[in-house]
Amino acid sequence: MPSQSLRIEGIILKKEEHTESHIQYYVLSPNEGGIYCLKKKNKSLKNTSHPDILDQAEFELLQSQGGHVYFIQDYEPIKQHTSIGKNYNTFKHACEFGKIISKNLHHAESFHLIYKLCLKAFDAWDRKLNPEIVYIKSLYLFTKEEGYPVKEQWIHQLNTDLKKYALHIISTPIESCQANDDTIQQLLENLKKWIPAHTDIII
Repeated sequence: MPSQSLRIEGIILKKEEHTESHIQYYVLSPNEGGIYCLKKKNKSLKNTSHPDILDQAEFELLQSQGGHVYFIQDYEPIKQHTSIGKNYNTFKHACEFGKIISKNLHHAESFHLIYKLCLKAFDAWDRKLNPEIVYIKSLYLFTKEEGYPVKEQWIHQLNTDLKKYALHIISTPIESCQANDDTIQQLLENLKKWIPAHTDIII
């Protein structure tokens, strides 16, 4: 059976060592969903750039004969979110969000909508907007997109101060949200605990 090629647009949600000779990437495509693919460490691509975590790019993939493994043959970056890695909290939250998405794609109803949400989140982090606010809003929107009544149930159980701040965040553009470091952290931790306790989403 001949090898099958596939050309996709996607975002690299995870990057990790696979073997001594290969790096494994987990790519989210708006049409194909999540795809694991490998690249030889010493393999040169037509483009001089090398795939990195959180990159948005076009990929040319080659499927192994008779298998389900894809190898990266070519890579053309669309946008590399280079500013994310310059701040520890920003990079931490962006990578955590990427891992959460990758863990929960198996029951996603729309890869396209999740892809747009990821692009919006990574672009906001890349623009150096408040990393915790971006994370809270992105987790909230993902949970809502998965069909859970997060506004009605999660916000309802918050105390008065947290509820007021949560409503401010979800109803205000990220650029205009007011930052309150102590309250932001409390709200983020509360949401990360509420989601696995009341939904099937894996954090």
